[in-house]
Amino acid sequence: MENSGLISFEDHTINHRALTGLSFATTMLELSNSKKMLEAETGRTVNFIAYPDGASNLRVQTEAWETGFVSGFGTWGGKMFGPGMNLPRVRVYGSESLAVFASRL
Repeated sequence: MENSGLISFEDHTINHRALTGLSFATTMLELSNSKKMLEAETGRTVNFIAYPDGASNLRVQTEAWETGFVSGFGTWGGKMFGPGMNLPRVRVYGSESLAVFASRL
């Protein structure tokens, strides 16, 4: 799928734990280990992170930036106006039809 050029796999951490409740050291391990693992699997640089549960704060966003992420995504609604470390993202629910999902874009 990655090689099709239609999609790219980006980061979501190793253990899907809310990063805001973790220590600095544990957060850095979650971010750096998952980034390295995904880069090794795909053979390309991983630039984006979707924070688990959409949870981030300034500390987590700074740590993500320092780990080498270009941008990060929360789960709040809205439109994207430029680069940042807490951009909106559309949640995907497996129970929704394609029409319902498309209506939220």
